[in-house]
Amino acid sequence: GKGAFRRFKDVLMSYGPERERWFTFRSERLRTFMEAWLTAHAIKAVPRPTWAEGPPSAEEPMPESLVPVSTPEGEGPKSQSGRRTRSAEALRQQLKDLSEALGARELETLTSFAEFLKARRAAKGFAHHHEHLIAERESAAQSSRTGRLAEAPSAGDKGPTT
Repeated sequence: GKGAFRRFKDVLMSYGPERERWFTFRSERLRTFMEAWLTAHAIKAVPRPTWAEGPPSAEEPMPESLVPVSTPEGEGPKSQSGRRTRSAEALRQQLKDLSEALGARELETLTSFAEFLKARRAAKGFAHHHEHLIAERESAAQSSRTGRLAEAPSAGDKGPTT
């Protein structure tokens, strides 16, 4: 029935060894289905790079993404919008370069994801606009209430005191 799995988990939490067996079973089963899905879609796993403990040594070069960008001498720091524009243009170019190497299926996925991001950005803008309108209405209502209170003092009130 409704909430059965929640009750199951609540009871399971009080039995340590059974809880561990359950989560091990669920993890193995999930892994099996994930691997089957990857195999069915002909997706090959790529080995992950190993995580380095501590700072990189002098022998290991830093990744390009972490190398600081040097500015020509005599040129001061750019404004924030200038950096953002340059960065956006560089990222657009990088995206174009990457898209040329992708197949039709990957391009379709990339396009869908880009449309999702665009819709999410529009939704965030609308939500922000909506919150702004609500705040304006509340402040207008608040000021009209305090305005009415100031216009109609009670009989026992003799005006503002200092």
